[in-house]
Amino acid sequence: MAAYEPGSCTMASIVSTGDSSGQKRDRMMAAAQVGEAFLLAIREKRHTYDPSSPFGAWLATIARYKFIKVEAAERVS
Repeated sequence: MAAYEPGSCTMASIVSTGDSSGQKRDRMMAAAQVGEAFLLAIREKRHTYDPSSPFGAWLATIARYKFIKVEAAERVS
């Protein structure tokens, strides 16, 4: 897995210019849903944060598990 580079993933890269407007809308809706699910997961897991641990690592762990869950749900449907 490649390392994450800040700024490498933007809404413009998610929604490419070659897609039809329906595909763009679908991708934007999917990105918004994933973002909302991530924010809700942070809220639900806020009690697990240990201030003596790195905040970024805690966020990355939540994001990784949320991504795995979303990917698994897409494979099933």
